[in-house]
Amino acid sequence: LSRGAKEVFFVECQLKVARVIQDNLVKLSRFRPQLLSEAQIFSEPLQKFSIRPEFQSYFDLILADPPYDHFQPEKLTVLPQLLYRGGRIVLSFPSYLNPPELPSLTLVSVRHYAAAGIAVYA
Repeated sequence: LSRGAKEVFFVECQLKVARVIQDNLVKLSRFRPQLLSEAQIFSEPLQKFSIRPEFQSYFDLILADPPYDHFQPEKLTVLPQLLYRGGRIVLSFPSYLNPPELPSLTLVSVRHYAAAGIAVYA
């Protein structure tokens, strides 16, 4: 949102974390009141969110940061169906692993920063 996105969707299955995101958005909205109408939080697992028909091929950029301590690349295979043609996925993953394959996408670049690997798919 701070870089010009017209809308942002947060998908967070841990209710406690979703509440922190909501609290932060409320705090930031004091400086930018329209922020709350530009952001939505879905407190549900990615697999449930990914079957919503209104979000099929919807996103031009997906930033995915799954938990490292329970990294499950098989759960990320639903991400490409959410991506609009020509979009990109930026995935954070544990650097000791290889970046996972995502169906129908090409791995464009990989970088490693300490414990984090960052993979870009198109």
